[in-house]
Amino acid sequence: MLSEAVGRLPVPSERRLAVRVTPDALRHVKAGHPWVFDESVTSVSHEAEPGDLAVIFDADRKFAAIALYDPDSAITLKVLHHGKPTTVDAAWWRDRLELALVTRGALAKSDKTNAYRCVNGESDGFPGLVIDRYATTYVVKLYSAACLAHLRTLVPIFEEVLRPTSLVVRLSRALRGTGGAGGEWIGGESDSIEEFDARLVPDLGPAFAPPTLGTAAVGSDVPDAPKATLKDGDVLAGTTPARPVMFREHGLTFEADVEHGQKTGHFLDQRDNRAMLRGMVDGADVLDVFCATGGFSVYAAAGGAKSVHSVDMSPAAIDATVRNMAHNMDRNTVAACTHTTTTGDAFEVMERLRRQKAKFDVIILDPPSFAQRQSSIDGAVRAYRRLTTLGLALLRPGGLLVQASCSARIPAPLFFQTVVLTANELGVRLDELARTHHPVDHPATFAEANYLKAIFARARF
Repeated sequence: MLSEAVGRLPVPSERRLAVRVTPDALRHVKAGHPWVFDESVTSVSHEAEPGDLAVIFDADRKFAAIALYDPDSAITLKVLHHGKPTTVDAAWWRDRLELALVTRGALAKSDKTNAYRCVNGESDGFPGLVIDRYATTYVVKLYSAACLAHLRTLVPIFEEVLRPTSLVVRLSRALRGTGGAGGEWIGGESDSIEEFDARLVPDLGPAFAPPTLGTAAVGSDVPDAPKATLKDGDVLAGTTPARPVMFREHGLTFEADVEHGQKTGHFLDQRDNRAMLRGMVDGADVLDVFCATGGFSVYAAAGGAKSVHSVDMSPAAIDATVRNMAHNMDRNTVAACTHTTTTGDAFEVMERLRRQKAKFDVIILDPPSFAQRQSSIDGAVRAYRRLTTLGLALLRPGGLLVQASCSARIPAPLFFQTVVLTANELGVRLDELARTHHPVDHPATFAEANYLKAIFARARF
C-alpha cells in the first residue's frame, strides 16, 4: 500500500517532450551512454517538469532514444532506452527490475548473506535510483528529482517483486529540502548540480510523438492537490523498520541505520574486499582507517587478527563499529581480538601514530571520495599519495597494505599508479596480491559509473 506522501506526488505528463541533441551526444546515446548534459541539448519542444519522458530524435526526425527529463540538473536527459521505439509503462519498469535481480541470483540464494544492492542506478536501467536490501528491509535511494514523478508507478512494483516488510526512501543531499532540485548519481557519488536554462522552441508537432510510446504513470494527476514532500528516511510501503535493521554478510552479523545512516546504512560495495581481507589477517595487528561502521574491522577480527584499531572522525561511526563488533562476540576469534578505537581526523591520527612509532601488520585505507568535482582531481591524487606515505610508515616489513578509492573521477590506472609510484619513491616495493573493482551487485556499464577500486599488496622494505 502506498504511503500518503507517495500517493500525492505528481505524475509525468502524458505529452512527450521532443528533444534534439548535438551530433556528438547523439552518437554517444546510440552507443548506449545513459547521459546527455545540458550543453548538448539543442532544442526542446515545450516546457516540461522533472520526470517527464523526453523523446530524442536524430536530424531526420527518427526515434533515437527515450529519456527522463531533468531540467534542474546538469545531466538534463537520463536515457532509459535507445534503438527502436518502446512503451515505457509499469510492465517495462517491472522487466527492468526482474532483469537486475537475475544478475544477483547467487546472492539471493545465499544463506550467509542477505544484504546487497538490487538496483544500481543507470547500470541497471534506473537512472538516479538505487535499491539496497537489508534482510527484509529495502532502501530506495534517489539521486534525481526526475525519479520522484515515477514513484507512484515504481513503489507497487517494488512491493510486488521484492516483498519487503519495510520500503524506506533515502534522498541525496541535493534532494533534501530543495523542493525537488535534481542531484546527480555519478559512480555512487552525490554531486552538486548546475542550473539549466531550458531552450524552448515551438511545439514540433505530431511527428515528434511516436504513437508506440506509452505512459509511465499510474493514475491521474490532480492539478490543485497540495504537493507531497518526501523526507529522508520516510517509509514508502510496509511497516516502520526495526531500529537498527540487522542483517548477515558472509555469516557475520551487522546493523544498519537505514533511515539516517551513511549511504543507505552500510557500505555494501566493499563486501567482497572485506571477505578477501578475512583470510589474510590471522594473528595480525590491524589498523582500519576510515572505518565507517566497522565492516573491515569486524572481518579482521573474525579472521583471527590479534588486535584491531578502528579510526574514524565520526563518533557515530565509531559507536556503530563497537556495536557491530559486539554483534559477533559469539565467535571465538572476535572475542579474542583486542579492539580499540580512535575518533579523529584520519591524517592527524596516522601522523600521531607515526610519531609514536606504532607499527601494524595490516593497514586498511578506505577513505570517502576525495574528488567530488573535476577540479578536485589534483588534490585527490595528493591525498592518496599522503595516505600511502603514512600507511607505509606504520606498516611492518612484509605487512599488508589495503588501499581503496571510491572517487569516480579518479580512473583506476591513475589510482593504482599513484599508490605504486609513491611506494617506489619511498624505497618500498609492493608485491601486489590483487587489484579489485566492482562486485556483481554494483555493475558499471559505462565509464563514469566505475568508481570503486582497491589494491592488496605486501610491502617489502
